[in-house]
Amino acid sequence: PPAPPAEEQKTASVAAERVSKVEPASGMAVTAGSHFIQLGSVSSESGAASEWNKLKRDHSAELAGLSYRVQRADLDRGTFFRIQAGPISKESAQRLCDSIK
Repeated sequence: PPAPPAEEQKTASVAAERVSKVEPASGMAVTAGSHFIQLGSVSSESGAASEWNKLKRDHSAELAGLSYRVQRADLDRGTFFRIQAGPISKESAQRLCDSIK
C-alpha cells in the first residue's frame, strides 16, 4: 500500500537532503527539490526494483546520486508500478529527462 502522505513527505525530505549533497558523475548539477521524473512503468511491484537497477546501469551518469520510489497506479487496464527518480528541482527534472531521451 502507498505510504501515508506525511511519511511520503518525510521520505522525500530525507532523500532531498541526501541528493543535494551529491553531484552526478556526468557533472550535470542536480539540485534537490520536490519533483520526480517517471522512468518507466511495470506490471509487478517486484519488477520495479529490477527495472530500476537496469535503468541505473544504462544511465549511470544521469541517475547518479538519485533515489527512486515506486508509485502504484490502479488503472482500467490493470495495476502498474511507476518507477520514479528524485526528488529534484523542476529545472533539473527537465534537464534529466532531455538527457535520458
